[in-house]
Formats: sequence, structure tokens, C-alpha cells
Amino acid sequence: ATPLKNVYMYALDVVLSIIILFYFNWSLAILTLILTIISLVLPKLFENMTSKATIQVTEKNKSLLNSIAKWINGLDELRRYASFDIFNSSLNQSTTTYKKAAIKQGQTVAIADVVSAGFNTFGQVILMLLCGYLYFQGQIVFGAVMTTIAFSSTVMNGITYLVSEWNLIKSTKELNQKISAMEKTVQIAKNQHGDQNIAELKIENLGLHFPNGEKITYPDLEVKKGEKVLLLGDSGTGKSTLFKLILGKLKPTQGKISFVDEHGDLNINSDEIGYVAQDGILFPGSIQDNITMFDPKLNKLAEKAVQWVDLNKDIEKFPAGIKTAVDLDQDNLSGGQKQKIILARALVHQTKWLFIDEGTSAIDSEATKKVLKNLLKTDRTIVMIAHNFSNELINAFDRKIVLSNGQAGETDEL
Repeated sequence: ATPLKNVYMYALDVVLSIIILFYFNWSLAILTLILTIISLVLPKLFENMTSKATIQVTEKNKSLLNSIAKWINGLDELRRYASFDIFNSSLNQSTTTYKKAAIKQGQTVAIADVVSAGFNTFGQVILMLLCGYLYFQGQIVFGAVMTTIAFSSTVMNGITYLVSEWNLIKSTKELNQKISAMEKTVQIAKNQHGDQNIAELKIENLGLHFPNGEKITYPDLEVKKGEKVLLLGDSGTGKSTLFKLILGKLKPTQGKISFVDEHGDLNINSDEIGYVAQDGILFPGSIQDNITMFDPKLNKLAEKAVQWVDLNKDIEKFPAGIKTAVDLDQDNLSGGQKQKIILARALVHQTKWLFIDEGTSAIDSEATKKVLKNLLKTDRTIVMIAHNFSNELINAFDRKIVLSNGQAGETDEL
């Protein structure tokens, strides 16, 4: 709001000064008005430049922060292999790019300010020359000359400041529009259970194009309510990407993903769709808290869920049992235990559609068999990505879909 207030105050100074100059001599007011109009039009030449520079420095800042986040997440691995040179060089590269964008933005603003200041000085000189001429012609008194010089400074400086503040507002207009477009009202559905109304998932002509030119395309697929589907394929065939597209974490560049009932497409809150990632997130708190997501009403269900995912044997080894604190710094849980907690979380929250991405990869084969047996006998719709499953585990599903380079190589009823 400060630039808006300043624009108002400077504009008021300019208008009132021009009115007073009119009472001295109409030619002073006319010349001041002409200079004012030119001063206001002049910054239009720099408006697009400053706006683009602001957008560019924001994008580079975003890129820098993303780069920092990605490298920080792997600091432990870099330390293990003493690979700090690549860490430093990558961050230095991102920082240098950001610095260049920031310098360019500063240069653009500085050029605009210099041009405005130069015209400001020129305008004041012209006004003083006109005052001198009018004085020697006997059209104004000496006091009016001195007052006009003071007011000319007020007018021209006021215009310069007004333009500077206005450029500040205009330079962020495009950025504000982008931010507004990204902002969405977060609606948390309570007790609506829209996922229970889904009769079928349909995937039609789906594809995702990456900036580097690569693309993944998918065949038309359908998954019906209650089905247990195993998604197979080599690394890089787009299995995890397919899940992210279904869950709305990525936007497809072509095609359509629909959750439908007997009446047609449903508008489903993606948060109601269950998702178990291979590297699921745990939080500081107890094992119970991480299963219930800090909802004490689900504590009793959590105790049942740990048995369903074969976590009860692990918990019995901890003195505090299910109340054992998850220590993210000391990493007091194994990879398999973490995956069981994430699976238990999905079960406790009773989602009717569950997508599991390598959710048992760190769990031993016997425990995996027990977990899948319990999962697959529920009425949930389950789509699971897995590697190296035995025939026994594969045959536990209703059917399998094998992806090859983003295409379904085969889809078999089992």
C-alpha cells in the first residue's frame, strides 16, 4: 500500500503546484503541464523492460531455491562419497545466474531513473528560463520568480517520485497476476467420502512431454472399483509418473484422466485418493501419531492396522511400543518399518482407492506376502507398482499391466 499512498501524495503536490503557477502566469502552468505529461509518458518506454526483469529475477530465484533444496536433500550421500565439489559448483552456478538476473533488474531500474532524473533537471531549467523571460518582460514580479522556481522543483521532483513509485507498482503487475493464478482456495472435504462414489478410473490418450524433448504416452486404460491391479515394467517406463498424473501431482500435456460413476465424470478431491510412496514421509512424533496423522480418534484403528501390515512384531521390540518416538535425526527405524507405518496410515484412513508405489520394496518376502494377503482381501481398489514379485504374489492380483516405454505391453487377467 505504501507505493499507492506515495503516488497519491506526489500527484496531489503536482496538481496543486500547477494550479498555483496558473495564477502567476498561464504560460507557466501550460509549460509545466506539458513537461508533466512528457514525464508521465516517458517511463512507458521502460515499463515492459522492468516488468520482464522482475519476472526473470523471480524465476532465477525460484530456480536457485529449487537447486538448494535438491542438493540439501542429498547431503548425507554427498558426504559419504566426499563429493562436495559438485555441490559447490552447482550452487555457484545457480547463484551466479540469479546474480546476473538481479544485476540486470537493477540496471533496468537505474536506466529508467536516470532518464527520469535527466528530464527532471531539463524541465526545471526550462521553467527557470521562462520565469526569467517573463520577469524581464514585466509580466511577473521577482517574488513570483522565486516561488515558481520552488514550485517547479516540487512539480518535477514530484513527477520523478510519482513515476518511480508507479513503475514499482507496474513492474510487479505481471508477477502478481501469475501468483494470483497459482493461488487456489484450499477446500478440505469433511465426511463427504467422494472416493466411495467412484465406479471406474479411465485413462484416455494420456501423455506427458518433458522440457528436454522426451515424452511418455500411455494407452487407454480402465480400472474398475474393487479391482486389484499390479503395474509392472522396467525403470523409466513411466509407472511412478502415471501415479503422479492420476493424483494430480503432474499435469498431462495431452489426454484425460477421469474418475467416473454411473452418471459420468466425478469431481474428486485428490487428497481422498490413497497413495503410498516408496519413500513416504514420516514426522517427529510417535509411531502411533505417524499412523493416525495426529488424530487420536484413530488410535484404536492404528492398533489393528499394525497387525495387518505385520508391524506388531517390530513394535514389540520397542520398550514404548506403538508410542515409540520416530527419531528422524538418529533414524531409529528400518526402511521396512517405515514402509509398514506408511501402509498402516493408508489403511487407518480407509481410502477406497489406494495407489501403492513400491510400498513393500524394503519389506522381506514373508512379511510382504502377509501384508498383501491382508490388503488384497479388502474391498479397496488397489493399483500397485512392484518389482521382482514372485509368481505367487503376482497371481494374488486380479490382473497385471506391463508398461514398456510408457506403453502397456500386456494386460492380463489372472
